[in-house]
Amino acid sequence: MEEKFNKKLPFKVPEGYFDNLPLRVQERIAATETQHEPKSRWVTLKSQLAFAAGFAFMALLSYLGYYMARPLMADKKAVKTDYVEIVSRTIYEFDDIDLYKAIEQKKKTDSLKEVYNEIPHRLYVRSSNCITIIDEKKEIKP
Repeated sequence: MEEKFNKKLPFKVPEGYFDNLPLRVQERIAATETQHEPKSRWVTLKSQLAFAAGFAFMALLSYLGYYMARPLMADKKAVKTDYVEIVSRTIYEFDDIDLYKAIEQKKKTDSLKEVYNEIPHRLYVRSSNCITIIDEKKEIKP
């Protein structure tokens, strides 16, 4: 390099430095290596237990959040309501026969549960201005 560029190298290396460099590096590595102790069971299970605990916490939080946000049905007992009051709240679901029965039996009280159990027995087929009622019960004529 000195002959080619007319420059001297700024650094010098002792003679034979690179000849035994790999041997010296291996000796240093072997000296610093220590025997690894086997990990205890607690260390190996630690991350798995942390994951399981996190999952259980999220499941518990979801369960409690769902049931705390829901209205409590046990507190809401079936309220006895007059049939006329039910009809007045849901007038669009009744026809003339139902209104006649409600007026005729105005003192009879039904629970909302009984009224809702009766709904599946009826099928309303609506087309334009016509309502066809298919009913399993016999009709009462006024």
